[in-house]
Amino acid sequence: MRAESPSSRARLFSTQPRSADVTLVTVKSYDTRTAAETLAPVTREGDTVVSLQNGMGNEEVLDGALDATVLGGTATYGANLRVDEGVVVYAGEGHVVVGDYGGGWSHEAERVAGALGGVSSEATDDMDVRLWEKLAVNAGVNPVTALTDARNGEAVEGAGDVIRKTAREVEEVAAEHGVEVEEAPRRAVETARATEGNVSSMLQDVREGRRTEIDALNGYVVESAEGTEASVPANRLLARLVRAVDRTK
Repeated sequence: MRAESPSSRARLFSTQPRSADVTLVTVKSYDTRTAAETLAPVTREGDTVVSLQNGMGNEEVLDGALDATVLGGTATYGANLRVDEGVVVYAGEGHVVVGDYGGGWSHEAERVAGALGGVSSEATDDMDVRLWEKLAVNAGVNPVTALTDARNGEAVEGAGDVIRKTAREVEEVAAEHGVEVEEAPRRAVETARATEGNVSSMLQDVREGRRTEIDALNGYVVESAEGTEASVPANRLLARLVRAVDRTK
């Protein structure tokens, strides 16, 4: 695989790890279980595994399969993947945040943030809130872009009400699970406008004929709403529509 940025290029070679003090998991959400099976023989108690993935539920899958400490994380670094060519194009500098995915302070997260060297990073004690905030944005924006073949800015201008409604439902489900997410509709719209020229990862998947991560986004919201007072019709409809697109591939 080759990684490219505006100023440099690097070629990356795949190796089978024998041990790993810190592992960053960046695979698609539906590959998390396979990644956990790969990591199980090479991680142990005292090691740390950080999920930097889209969607929710990834940390629980890793935690259930590994003896290592599992942390949640968010990353705003942009990249575009050209699968056929084996090329990852670095699209811009961002920031990494890591923490206990259930909330609270984690010394392991502090250690990981410090070990990332030149990468802009920090540890946080509210990772549970941040993960739900990210879910609200992605669940609101990504499926709309995928279904309309629109960039982020076009999607919010054409279907901003859908994005707001979907994000609001995520906020309500989070509250049912004891996590307070504030102004999710506004965050979703502002994020889409701030990244107006971006092609979302879900739209990239649809265009390339790949499976989407809808199950870990809107599908997760629908599952999490079961047995609660939250109503999620927008998330339910978007999940059904994107799954229908997935089935045509």
